[in-house]
Amino acid sequence: MSVEGFGPFPVRNFQPIHQLVLGMPGDRATVLKPGARDLRVELANSANIFSDTTPQASVSMKFESIRAGFFLRYGITERLEMAVEVPVLSRYRGVMKGMISAVERATTGLAPDRKALKDTGYAYQVTSDGRTVMNGLEGVVGLGDASIMGSFRC
Repeated sequence: MSVEGFGPFPVRNFQPIHQLVLGMPGDRATVLKPGARDLRVELANSANIFSDTTPQASVSMKFESIRAGFFLRYGITERLEMAVEVPVLSRYRGVMKGMISAVERATTGLAPDRKALKDTGYAYQVTSDGRTVMNGLEGVVGLGDASIMGSFRC
């Protein structure tokens, strides 16, 4: 098994609300040779903080996510490969709060959402018209949405 050269590092957006439309995996411009396999594991820790209330909705998020993505690519033909991604997610209180706050204070000042949620250890709740739309519990580990992908070189 060998990994062929590829361009810049892929960039992924792991913010929970953005993932609804922006969580697509980065892709390579080449395909694997027939019968070749490529197994890749990605690990990302991201801090999430957001607080907003309107008459229609309320959002309160303060947590960090650990996301491990397991990718398997397989070369079908000289021009076609198939791939599958299986992500595993966990949300928790986090460890980056102090570092992020120090950087914010030294640069632009503490973010308003961080000030609003300073006494909150963990939060993940979205309500709309009084109904809970999203609610994430702390420490739960689970599978994300698996993706099946194909790449064809013209």
